Amino acid sequence: MKPTTFVVMPAALKSIVFPVFFIFISLSGFGQEKFIAPVDTPFQLSGTFGELRANHFHSGLDFRTDGKEGAEVRAAMGGWVSRIKVSATGFGNVVYLDHLQGYTTVYAHLHHFDPVLGAYIDSAQYATENFEVELFPDSGRFNFKQGDLIAISGNSGSSQAPHLHFEIRDLHSQEPINPLCFIHASSDTLPPTLEKLLIYYLISNNYILDTVINILPGFDSTYSIPAYRDSIFLGLLTTDPEPPNRLGIYAGLLREKDSVLFQFNFDRFNFNETRYANAHADLLKTGFGQKRTHRLYKLPGDSCSIFKYAGDGAIVMKDSLKQAIDIEISDFSGNLSKIKVEMVRMRDSSALGTICPDEIIPFDKKWEKWFDNGLSVYLPVKSLYQNVCWNQLPKISSNSFISDIFPVLQEMEGSLHKPGTIRIPLKSEQHFEHEKAVLIRMDKNYQRLDVSIPDSINQSFIRGVFRNGGYFAAGADTLPPDIDKFFFETDTIDGKEYAACTIRDDLSGINGIRVEVNGKWRLTSYDSKSNKIRWLRNRKETGPHTISIQLSDFCNNKSQWNFAE
Repeated sequence: MKPTTFVVMPAALKSIVFPVFFIFISLSGFGQEKFIAPVDTPFQLSGTFGELRANHFHSGLDFRTDGKEGAEVRAAMGGWVSRIKVSATGFGNVVYLDHLQGYTTVYAHLHHFDPVLGAYIDSAQYATENFEVELFPDSGRFNFKQGDLIAISGNSGSSQAPHLHFEIRDLHSQEPINPLCFIHASSDTLPPTLEKLLIYYLISNNYILDTVINILPGFDSTYSIPAYRDSIFLGLLTTDPEPPNRLGIYAGLLREKDSVLFQFNFDRFNFNETRYANAHADLLKTGFGQKRTHRLYKLPGDSCSIFKYAGDGAIVMKDSLKQAIDIEISDFSGNLSKIKVEMVRMRDSSALGTICPDEIIPFDKKWEKWFDNGLSVYLPVKSLYQNVCWNQLPKISSNSFISDIFPVLQEMEGSLHKPGTIRIPLKSEQHFEHEKAVLIRMDKNYQRLDVSIPDSINQSFIRGVFRNGGYFAAGADTLPPDIDKFFFETDTIDGKEYAACTIRDDLSGINGIRVEVNGKWRLTSYDSKSNKIRWLRNRKETGPHTISIQLSDFCNNKSQWNFAE
């Protein structure tokens, strides 16, 4: 069933600004420790704590660096380096400082480190002949006072634009804590914007979005909503305006008179809970793509600790009575937006219909099914957040793969909490090396979404894990990685001159990189989002330079280029 979209007039947003002090003390329970902002740029954020991201809650603050790399990153509190990691993905270049006060601070997506730290990292990279390293220095080896320069900001790892990702964690549990409990942006006076109200019904043990209401500012704030079921559930598309950004909110509250039906806030959470963002967020299709909305109710398989104050969000309807529901959304500075919803019980529910004509997969039980076409699917207990309909479509014949294409949970929005297992039968006439096999997930137009290496394979089937629904097929990766172009560049941040290449692999992905200059291993960085590798040019080396670039992918396809500079 497709949700109905309509505009209710009149509508409004109401805002109240509470003093930061009261939010600081009563909601967070932190604040005695003195942290400073880790960058000297104006206090502007492009990401907030708890913000809804793909497959996770955002675990820190993203500090804007004026759209450029090169900002000075300073210790937010005096401490010692406990961990350093260099990676082509994730946090990229990242350093962790531990503090006597019981916290860890994290500084990620860095361009480069303090020279002393840089020399320590270079030594480890050359010792292992590996760009990616993770190091745990002895306590006290590298000490920094509050305000000391520890690194230069960048865009490394999975960062999509230059910024500094900053976290404050509990030293012992390593749970991330909202940094705004310690570092405040006192100039924030804008309340969150409430954009769309979502109405859900529970049908066939599944929460179904039925209606989307556009919230228009500047008018009365009460909405009259007909309710066709015994229980109603609400959701909200909301953001916190921080020009030039639209950020995540801090807290939400759903109340009927004096009874709190649902409440959440983002003070802290455990990294084991971060995938529950897939349960709390619902994906709403708009004219500008998909947007993540906040459910104002809790799915039965959602056990995240951000919901520690009240119930599951169900609005139980009473016959022929108007029920007033209040919704309050706030940012960390205490700026508040409110709307009131009047629910009216209606008896005509024929338009809602039913769903799931085939089979329901229970979220709280393991589920396994073998099909006549050779496909099998297994889902462990609590891989789902709620019961899901299984509507099996027939396989699709294809000459592009070593199997047919199989739809599996193709209509499911969001990801699995725990990975499932899929077993796909192979075409009997196919002959290929087993180590070349890959599992490919596609969208409904058969455009590739992701590729993974199978757990097991023989001449009859391929088996692997999956986190998202889609259209699945088995493929064979027989082509080695390639070089697109070779060039020289001068880094505008460190001023050094580099030789660089853009590389690509069309299926399983880059797994190994080795560059040798005159037969010696050369430290080579890799940026996975731009597929660029580069290494420092050594002008002190005289004579012609023989360069060897060796690449391999996850299916052990290898390539090598030799040329003189």
